[in-house]
Amino acid sequence: MRLSCSPVLTQLCGECMLIVYALQVKIQGQNEDMLQAACQQFLGKSEEHIKQIALETLEGHQRAIMGNMTVEVRRSHL
Repeated sequence: MRLSCSPVLTQLCGECMLIVYALQVKIQGQNEDMLQAACQQFLGKSEEHIKQIALETLEGHQRAIMGNMTVEVRRSHL
């Protein structure tokens, strides 16, 4: 499943930044424990609900990463 996200406007330290990202959800079937955990988490959920979970997870990780960066570092990546 691929989920393309529209640009997200994030406000950090008084600055607005335009962040564009895409994500791909992949479950490793070779690892039985990971496969079983994924089945427990996603079984019975709609594709839209799974997309929403993936998006919220990505946004949370992205906020944590960006929040730990200094303004200078963020600007150098523009």
